[in-house]
Amino acid sequence: MPSGTFDEYIGTHINNGKLAEFLKLLVNMTPNLVREFPHRLNQKALRENRFGEATKELDNWTNEYFTQAFISSGLVHTLYSEEIDGPVNGKK
Repeated sequence: MPSGTFDEYIGTHINNGKLAEFLKLLVNMTPNLVREFPHRLNQKALRENRFGEATKELDNWTNEYFTQAFISSGLVHTLYSEEIDGPVNGKK
């Protein structure tokens, strides 16, 4: 198993700069996900999504977290989610 950080591995093995940035974004999001999941996992349903399905706190928080992170990164230009009525557009 090679040693080093994930950033070093990405820098060495991923030639696509945007893909490397996106993978780093996901890795940087992980600590917040690990911290928040246990607190939100067993919450009761709060509202319905656009399909009429009950969504839980974890669904809502995760959707907002990923949407904000992806759109604000500038790496994702349009995001669709079952939790949102229409597309969320970012920078182009």
